[in-house]
Amino acid sequence: MNKHATAKAMNEHTRSTWLSFKGLENSGLVKKIDQRESLGRERDCYWLTDSGVYLALIEGAESKKILMRTKEVYPDNALLHFIIEIAPIMGTGMHKIGYSAVLEKGKLGESDKNSVKSAMLSQQLLKELTLGQIRDLIEIMKKHPQFEAFKDQTDQALEKLKKAELFLKEAYEK
Repeated sequence: MNKHATAKAMNEHTRSTWLSFKGLENSGLVKKIDQRESLGRERDCYWLTDSGVYLALIEGAESKKILMRTKEVYPDNALLHFIIEIAPIMGTGMHKIGYSAVLEKGKLGESDKNSVKSAMLSQQLLKELTLGQIRDLIEIMKKHPQFEAFKDQTDQALEKLKKAELFLKEAYEK
């Protein structure tokens, strides 16, 4: 490859990378968080937005690394920290449901939010957790007492499942 061809290939690579990055920025998945000097020039520093974090978790990003950086960038966003911490235990199925709903509707109304929350919680209840995972989940919830409502929602969902089980037993006994 001659010098001109190499320069052209590098330029095309840089352009496609830049276009991809701008696409992420325009989609609201990354945003500028800082500016630092590098090689004598000011350079912008970027990190994931809330939506970008959710999508990264869905795509299988390592939650410990995501959590570490997210705590630096969003130190006051306890909900985001909580979601990242429980992702390895609970999986990302509930995030997929929520993200799909937002993508489909654009913006969710109150009734939509309740439907999505129910679907997300039901999906998580179907997941069989080991005792170790339950212990880890309880420890995470102790660190985030503001999410005590999650326990209440789980209790309510379990009550509904018990009622459904009784109803099904009665229906099959007839």
